[in-house]
Amino acid sequence: MRGYFNDITDISLALEAEEVSLLEQEVIGGVVDHQFKELPSRKVLLKIGSLQRNLFAEAKSLPDENDFKYITLYEILISPQGYRRLREQGVCIDRWQGSQILISTDHFPR
Repeated sequence: MRGYFNDITDISLALEAEEVSLLEQEVIGGVVDHQFKELPSRKVLLKIGSLQRNLFAEAKSLPDENDFKYITLYEILISPQGYRRLREQGVCIDRWQGSQILISTDHFPR
């Protein structure tokens, strides 16, 4: 899994086909790089689960901080419907607290 922050919080993840299949059975982990060099990369865990607010995907930051500089990890949940969309269409997009989560299998946004 490769990842990229498009701005402070928009997250793009690109998975290999094998990783998409593994996601049905386990949590996928990786690192998301940031376009601003002064901000550190963040660890990301991606798993299938039930969502509280969104239809396809949502993220939770750890620690649960409003200040980006203290966040060390993002847990991203993709719903079963989002997972089906990812497998069928190669992409799953949802909004999370005003930011976008893009999970794709066929391209990596620049």
